[in-house]
Amino acid sequence: MTSSIDNLYQTKMRQLRPHERMERCVAMGQWSRELIGRQIVKEQGPMSPERLRLLVARRIYASVPFVVAYLDERLRDVPH
Repeated sequence: MTSSIDNLYQTKMRQLRPHERMERCVAMGQWSRELIGRQIVKEQGPMSPERLRLLVARRIYASVPFVVAYLDERLRDVPH
């Protein structure tokens, strides 16, 4: 069962032009990466931007073993 908020959201999304939907998608992706980054820093403390970027990617792709292996390899060479 969908709520009235979900229905309104779907209606508004259908009214957007394709490029507006894509912009919304990109913005939500960026917001999600920033949120994950803040969680990682809260858990592990300050770190280099490169290490944070790789850890965010690792969390996003945690269910893809070959990506995790690649990111773990890269993380070994990145200073804290």
